[in-house]
Amino acid sequence: MATATNSCRICEVRHVTKPSVVWCPECDEGFCSDCVEHHSLAKATRHHKTITIAEYQMLPPDVLQIPQSCTNHGEKFLLYCIDHGMPCCGKCAIEGHKGCNKIVNLDDIIKNAKTSASFYEIEETLAEVMDNIKVILTIYRKILLHYQKTGSRLKSRFRKFVLRSIPTSIKCRITVVSKPTKAALRGRKKKQAQIDIPKEQTNNIDNITARLQQTIKTTATKVRGYCILSDGRMAFTCYERYNLILINVDGSNAFEVAIPGAYDVAKGATDNTVIVSSSDILKSGISIVDIQDKEIRKFIYVDSQCYSLAERNGHVICCSLSGMKMLNLHTEVISTITTEGVSSTSYIDTNGKNIYFTSYYGYSVTCCDFQGVIKLTFEESTILKNPRGISVDNDGFVYVISKYSVILISPCGAAGIQKKLVDEIREVEETERRNVAQLVETLEEKGNNLTKYQHSIVNIKQHASDL
Repeated sequence: MATATNSCRICEVRHVTKPSVVWCPECDEGFCSDCVEHHSLAKATRHHKTITIAEYQMLPPDVLQIPQSCTNHGEKFLLYCIDHGMPCCGKCAIEGHKGCNKIVNLDDIIKNAKTSASFYEIEETLAEVMDNIKVILTIYRKILLHYQKTGSRLKSRFRKFVLRSIPTSIKCRITVVSKPTKAALRGRKKKQAQIDIPKEQTNNIDNITARLQQTIKTTATKVRGYCILSDGRMAFTCYERYNLILINVDGSNAFEVAIPGAYDVAKGATDNTVIVSSSDILKSGISIVDIQDKEIRKFIYVDSQCYSLAERNGHVICCSLSGMKMLNLHTEVISTITTEGVSSTSYIDTNGKNIYFTSYYGYSVTCCDFQGVIKLTFEESTILKNPRGISVDNDGFVYVISKYSVILISPCGAAGIQKKLVDEIREVEETERRNVAQLVETLEEKGNNLTKYQHSIVNIKQHASDL
């Protein structure tokens, strides 16, 4: 069968582009809503059985590669040679199968195939394999749940043990004198600068700086996906517990939704929906989650496990085991953009003009168009160490999460036109760390003075008793 199923073949001959809605296996062509009516009424094709394009695209690739006509003579297969175990056309029967005694009609073979004992045995074997897989997955999930509970129990016991080990028997009176610290003064200046100074237009890589705004604590143990919603809330996916976690603006947990194989999350086509990819081997596809009703509104099946994804103008672009896919949310038609350099560890984003994706083991970021044509590849192993997350803004600046760092790449993508944003974050963290260290040192000094006072009181009491 042909693989080009997106447009009607008859309309293409007339230089008109229309999407095909059905596929005729006997004609080996797709037809639009207008041409399919003529196809069903014509005398030569009125008895042809058609299938929808969605059903055709769900067929395995091996089935799609089976030819419907003879490659040597261009005629349709009508006969089947039992001696050779192969279909043949009329000319093949005359030229290459003269000595064969068992040549029967191909339609009879097809009708009897599903009722044969071998076909029944295959079905039974597949059913047994599926049952075994379900049993294995059930056991795996039980073991995983037991491991999580055991880990939580051990952490709780260790925390209690540490707290009991800390001496808490000192009794005294402490007068606390508080005053503004230098760190607090600098923090107010930073806040004033954010309020008073208008934001400078970002058109140069030197104008982009990083500042730690907030640290979010989630219940997720393995975060694989993240996005910010239009109302400021944040959505995370936990790959270990297979669920979607929604966090409020203040950092509190809003709610969680269980999604089989949940891997990545992106904003939906509407404000009250998000899109979650599923990498579950038994249920791979795209889930549209209603964050207002807190439930899965729709699930779209994809024939390959889905991982990182991005949404733009009603289309979902995702990385799968069989390459980069694009899903139309309205028609649910799935097409392949490219298979080069895309894997389950790749992360993806788009600004509507180009698509950017990472290569975890290739230490690179690649830019391609929506036809899969690669425009450029930024490859630098000393800077991009196992890149994972990626985001691109409207100006074309690319932000990549590398190992222990955040890398900024300019739109041109030339080597050297990049910057480590994480260095500035580390400066802020180092400043806060120094302030905390000074505070701890002050408290320790106070504690030492209290200990000296206690010893003095004990000595005085001892001297008084001697008198």
